[in-house]
Amino acid sequence: MFCKHLVNTLMLIMSLRAYKIALKMVWLLTSQITLVNMVQKVYSSTLLSIGSFEHVLDLGVRYHQDYVNRNHQQKSYLMTGASLVADGIDRPAKVINYARSDALAIYLSDKISKGDWTFTAGVRHEDIAGQLHNKQTGSKYYNNQYVFAPDLGVHRKITDNIGILAGVYVGFSPAGPGNSGAEAEESINFEYGFRYEAEQLSAEVIGFYSDYDNLIGRCRASDANCDVGEEFNGGQVEIGGIELNAQAQLPLNDALDFNSQLSFTYTETAFQTDLLSGFS
Repeated sequence: MFCKHLVNTLMLIMSLRAYKIALKMVWLLTSQITLVNMVQKVYSSTLLSIGSFEHVLDLGVRYHQDYVNRNHQQKSYLMTGASLVADGIDRPAKVINYARSDALAIYLSDKISKGDWTFTAGVRHEDIAGQLHNKQTGSKYYNNQYVFAPDLGVHRKITDNIGILAGVYVGFSPAGPGNSGAEAEESINFEYGFRYEAEQLSAEVIGFYSDYDNLIGRCRASDANCDVGEEFNGGQVEIGGIELNAQAQLPLNDALDFNSQLSFTYTETAFQTDLLSGFS
């Protein structure tokens, strides 16, 4: 059964790559077709029982394509009679460019249950191809990024309503398309806490800690001396905190329920390396 799902998934990957090539051909043939964002996903789940262990295997593939056309014009104003009035000065554009990313991701996870214990193990691989065209200078830049991100989680049921949990996960946020000079954001994330679940009330208290090898900083349209979207390496950062969440659903009558939700987050962060940036 699982082999059949795997074969079907691999066939889909091949078709997605062919579709990707076809999209590029259409883009070259006509300028009337504009793709802002496209996502194609496929998902397969299989239930297996091995001895006293129950496995739920999930296999998924996701193809994502998006792009942005930037044309940031600078305008200045004067304060005249308590109103903003354009000064009429024709200023050059701050940035005119086109950026695009194509990403193909594959993930596999196994949820293993035995008695009051539930273990979840998974892995994700993603291939990201980016390009940037600076229309002011005519320069074109290309980059490729890859990530292999495993995760592991465990949940122990103490009573019918109360459980404890813990997990460790690899996080990833890619640098922008093109040769930005910045490294991708990569982190190791830990969580641990308690969870309460009942018919009309659920609540959880989760502590978290994230260790970033690198934090990305980006130039904004309001920043000076940099191009919009330009990136820099922020260095190593540690983030920790606690989250509290509670939800309640109280029936008032046969047709009306009262729903409420409470959330609270406390966070502390600290840079672990010196940071010097020309951005504001």
